[in-house]
Amino acid sequence: MSKWVRYLPLVGVLTIGIGTPLGILIGQNAPVPGAPVLVLAAPWTSADRVAASASAYVILPGRVPFVGLVYSQVPDFQEYLRQSGAWLVLDGRLSRAFCVTI
Repeated sequence: MSKWVRYLPLVGVLTIGIGTPLGILIGQNAPVPGAPVLVLAAPWTSADRVAASASAYVILPGRVPFVGLVYSQVPDFQEYLRQSGAWLVLDGRLSRAFCVTI
């Protein structure tokens, strides 16, 4: 028996343990039109840069530079955020988990 076969149960548990909450997070939290959104950008950029490219601005910074709560008065700005490099655009109510509290 190969050495890697004994790690299959661990890989399965990790996949389910990480994949399920991530799937729920992405699938159930679509952004509300006209409301602030939570932006997760690439780690080598910043939420400020992505927001500025989409004519939006960060209203609450994240705990890391590539996360932030973003708002704009431009209709459908969520699509512009994606085109500007945002990896995920989620419902702004998730900001409590990812952003700095004041």
